[in-house]
Amino acid sequence: MDEQYKSETIEHLGLVANMVEELGIVELIDQAIAQDFNQRKVSVGQAIKALIVCGLGFTNHRLYLAGQFFANKPTERLIGAGIEAKYINDDLLGRALDALYEYGVTALFHRISKGVAVKLGVESRRYHADSTSFHVDGQYNSETEDIDPGLIYITKGYSRDHRPDLNQFSLNLIVEHQAGLPMSLQLGNGNQSDCQALPALIKQYISQLKPYDDRPLFVADAAWYTQENLKATQEEDGYLFVSRVPAKLKLVKEIETTLDLDSLMPLKPGYRGQCIFRSYGGVEQRWLVVHSEAAKKRAHKTISRRLAKLSKAEMKQWQQLCRQTFSCEPDAEQAVKQFLKECDYCKLAEWQTVPQPHYAQAGRPKKDAIPTFCTYSIEGALFISLASYDQLLDRAALFVLATNQLDEANLTPVDILDIYQGQVKVERGFRFLKDPLFLANTIFLKKEERVMAVMMVMTLCLLVYAALEYRIRHLLQTNSLTIPDQKGRPTATPTARWVFQSFLDVSLLSICLPDSSPRILCLNLRLELQVLLNLLGPSYASIYSLPAP
Repeated sequence: MDEQYKSETIEHLGLVANMVEELGIVELIDQAIAQDFNQRKVSVGQAIKALIVCGLGFTNHRLYLAGQFFANKPTERLIGAGIEAKYINDDLLGRALDALYEYGVTALFHRISKGVAVKLGVESRRYHADSTSFHVDGQYNSETEDIDPGLIYITKGYSRDHRPDLNQFSLNLIVEHQAGLPMSLQLGNGNQSDCQALPALIKQYISQLKPYDDRPLFVADAAWYTQENLKATQEEDGYLFVSRVPAKLKLVKEIETTLDLDSLMPLKPGYRGQCIFRSYGGVEQRWLVVHSEAAKKRAHKTISRRLAKLSKAEMKQWQQLCRQTFSCEPDAEQAVKQFLKECDYCKLAEWQTVPQPHYAQAGRPKKDAIPTFCTYSIEGALFISLASYDQLLDRAALFVLATNQLDEANLTPVDILDIYQGQVKVERGFRFLKDPLFLANTIFLKKEERVMAVMMVMTLCLLVYAALEYRIRHLLQTNSLTIPDQKGRPTATPTARWVFQSFLDVSLLSICLPDSSPRILCLNLRLELQVLLNLLGPSYASIYSLPAP
């Protein structure tokens, strides 16, 4: 009796594929986009699912290599019954991307993200808005004057990737606070202004939220904080905000120089703060002045370099002053007082006026010679005050957060700080999208329309990743369970990336016997991974051929 064996790599891809199905992404796409299922073996939704699975495989496969990616994978389990790896080719994926663009990437993504939030039970009314840029090789439409409405203008601009030589486009993103799910996206020009793009994104997203009982709260960085944007929050469809106030504002500089640090109250470990009321841009606001110990530690090198530069300039001025001569001692003393008044960083340790006698005859004077007149010079030594150094450090450790929620009962100072620090959720999302192992770290597409569509797919990858991480953490914490972290210590809050790595060597072995159904074994599935799969649910366990618990 001959036995036939077939080994297929599944790793963590079963988790990804199941989460895509659980969130209903395939169904939502296929409902939105009209297609003739009699003319195609793979629907648009399934094609996008294949891209998501490929993207979250973290193997740096490009779009045109998707067929190779699935060559040794259980494609029918991951994508759908009857779907083989050879069906997933660049023609199929290109047509799917075209269909996404024709529908509208922003509208379709919002439709999907809204359904995902409902399925996960996420009801956050707090959101984070931010933007980043992606560089591309090639000219695209950078030299075209007139472009079609809705199409991004790929051109040079301020490069966050430190590649000013390359053309780029922008991604504007809104992420909810609770689970870090991306909820809305807009693709912008490579030279867009963030202070204009982010308010437009927020306004567009608010229109999708209506009607609502309580105003949503949006968090943004200092680039958003302008008088025009502040006034927009007071309009009929206005919203609450928490934003960092630009340090260059005169009001902020006044606070930094006049604030008594001893008056700051503890907020949380490493942070102290004080709330003050201010009006800016015609909007009454509550400002939270925050002092961060971590920021103070980070500022040591910067302040040392800055102090050395500034103190060097003051020492040079002192040396010039010491080379001057004065006709009388009061003039010399007045010059020293004026120097000390203008001196911010150095202190004068000891100084004295030194008389310089002048005689009627040239040469060495006699012992009993009487000088005809005297001039005076200055001698002394400067030093850098440690108090000045600490003062600069403390000023560097201060930052100001603003909100138009004036009622402290609804938003405490600690809440303001926590919400703003949650801005890391959208920043972490950008780092995820720019990971070198991700699907399209560098864009290899010829059409601007497909660039926009593939960016939507990349953001869908982020959506699935964040949803899976949220689900795993929630289940572990709810059931008081843990899994080993990178150092073997128990954790209930693993990253999805670490969970993916834990499945790295998991594969499926099919044993085919004549006249019988294939027997499928899951290899290298450790006990803690089995527990996690059973915790996630039967569909996750079954894709790895685990029996029902």
